[in-house]
Amino acid sequence: MHPKVLIAVPEPAGRGGTADCLMEVVPSLRERGRVMPVVVSPPGSLSRALSGAGVETIQVDLPLWSTAHEPARPPSRGRLLRSQVATALRVGVAAARLARVLDEVNPDVTMSVTVVSPAMAVASRVSRIPHIWWIHEFGADDHGFLFFYGERFSRRFVDRFSTSLIANSEALRSDLAEDISPGKIAVVGNPVTATKGRPVDPPRAGESLRIAHLGGSNPAKGLGDLIRAAGSVRGDVRLEVHAFGLGNPRHERELRELVGELGLDGRVHFHGWTDDPVAAVDSAHVVAVTSRREAFGRVTLMALMRGRPVVGYASGATPELVVDGVSGLLVPPGDLQALTGALGRLADEPDLLARLSRGALASSLHRFSLSEVLGSLEEVIVQARSADGTETGPHP
Repeated sequence: MHPKVLIAVPEPAGRGGTADCLMEVVPSLRERGRVMPVVVSPPGSLSRALSGAGVETIQVDLPLWSTAHEPARPPSRGRLLRSQVATALRVGVAAARLARVLDEVNPDVTMSVTVVSPAMAVASRVSRIPHIWWIHEFGADDHGFLFFYGERFSRRFVDRFSTSLIANSEALRSDLAEDISPGKIAVVGNPVTATKGRPVDPPRAGESLRIAHLGGSNPAKGLGDLIRAAGSVRGDVRLEVHAFGLGNPRHERELRELVGELGLDGRVHFHGWTDDPVAAVDSAHVVAVTSRREAFGRVTLMALMRGRPVVGYASGATPELVVDGVSGLLVPPGDLQALTGALGRLADEPDLLARLSRGALASSLHRFSLSEVLGSLEEVIVQARSADGTETGPHP
C-alpha cells in the first residue's frame, strides 16, 4: 500500500513560488493516492485554491518562529525574549492540536513546507510519525527572515526533528548541510508546467528593451540594484516590475521613492500583483533576477522555458539554471557596473539577445517536469516511511 502524507503549510507561503509549486504537486499526489488533507493556517488564498482543486484542507494555527519579512531594525533583547516565549507557547498549543489531527487522520508520513513553522515537526515527534521538511528558502539571505531563536539553532532543530529533508536546489542543500546530518537531504527541484515559448523578437526601431522583474518586494530580491542599473543604461530600456511572492510594504515604498529620486518614473513601472506570471514574462524581452541569494528560481525557469534570456546575479541556485553567455548573462552579486553593462549589451546588441533567447529555449529542463518531480517526491516519502530509527518509528 502506498504511504500517505499529511502536509502542513502556513498561509504566509500562500502567494508566490511555493504556493504555485504546491498547487501543481498536491493535486497530482492526491490523484496518486499519496496526499491526505492539507493543513493550512490561517484560511486564505492557498486554502481557497486547494479547495478549488478538490483538495480537502484542515485549518490549524501554524505559528512562525521567525518574522514574516525582513524587519526594519533588529529587535531589542527584551522584545526578542518576548517573541521567543510567545512563540514557544503558540507552537506547544499548535502541536497539541496537530497531534489530535494526526490521531484522527492517521498518516504514514508528515511534511512541513517551508522552514519557518515547526509545529508539525513537534507533533510528529510526539506521535512517532516520520517527518519530512520540504524547504524552499535559505531564510535570512533570500527573504530576510529573522529567526527568534537564531538561524543556527533553528536549523539544528530541523535536523533533530526530521526523518529527512528536501531542498529545492544544490545551492540550498549545500547551505543546509552545514547544520544537517550527512545523507539526510534530498534535492528535488520545483516543477514548472509552462509550455515552451518561441524565440523573442528584438526591439524594433524606436522600441524600448523591456525588462521584467517578478518577485517579492523585499531587500534580498535586489530590486533596488536593478532600478539603479536600469537607470544607468545609456540605451533605451523599460523596467516592468511585477509583484510575485512575499511582499514587504515598507521596502516597496522605499523602492518607489528611489525611482522618484533618480527621475526614473518614465523608465520604471510598478504593475502590482500578477496572477499570470507567464503573461508578464511574455510581455518582456528579458527577465531580470537580481536576488541576493535565490534558493531555486521558479521565475528563472519560467523565463527560460518561454525563451526569455535571464540577466542577473550569479548567486544561489541561479547558476544551476542559467548558463552565462548561453541562456543569459550573469554578473557578480552586487556589482552594479557589471549589471548595468549586461543590460546595456542586451539593449544595444539585438543579435546577442536573439542568440541568448534561442539558448534559453534549448536549456535542458526535463528534471523540472511535473512527472519527474512527483517521482522524486514519492521516493523521498517512501524512504521516510521505511526509515528505521529509534527517534521516529512507524505509526501504529
